Amino acid sequence: FIIYIVNNDLYEINVDMLLYLYKFYVDNNERKEQLFNEKNYESILNLKNENIENYLERNIDEYISNVYLKLPDNTKESEENIIKLLSKEIKVENKQEIIKRCEAVITDISKIHNSLWKFIFENHKLKISFTNIMIYFMQFKKLDQCIVEQLNKESAYDELGKISKDIAIKYNVENNEYNQFIRYLYENEEFEENCYRIMIRGISENYSIT
Repeated sequence: FIIYIVNNDLYEINVDMLLYLYKFYVDNNERKEQLFNEKNYESILNLKNENIENYLERNIDEYISNVYLKLPDNTKESEENIIKLLSKEIKVENKQEIIKRCEAVITDISKIHNSLWKFIFENHKLKISFTNIMIYFMQFKKLDQCIVEQLNKESAYDELGKISKDIAIKYNVENNEYNQFIRYLYENEEFEENCYRIMIRGISENYSIT
């Protein structure tokens, strides 16, 4: 009976129903049930059941609203899976909820649509790195206040010294755009003294301001 309703998409997408099906396929394994609660999307993918996956994919926003965001402990999804979810056709408010509740930190901002970048920064879900800051600037031609505030923290200082044109080349940044970015950092008066000093040291060692 269960296989029949799964194969024919004859079930509602909600926590109780999905958990019922999940338990059936994992033979009521308690450890895997914990995975369902903490890494729900991963637990579904691990079933390797194309019928369930395809059904949820076709109704992805309903799955996010009725299951993923209904599980209070569902915060441990991997960075890879968070990126996958954020790339899908999901309402913006649901994407924002996914970002807010996840413990994972995005290491490469270029893997996320730029409409979410500021929100990710504001919620401290992005790794502070020279690469991510550069990519952000190339898109918006400025750094928002929330980014400057994070750069002014001592924990970000190490990254400020990693200014490198090799990174710009890797991401196909045009020379004049890179120059514009470096000058923006050099002339920005919102950076605190320690932050600015470390950043300028990195600039002077890797770049010549003209």
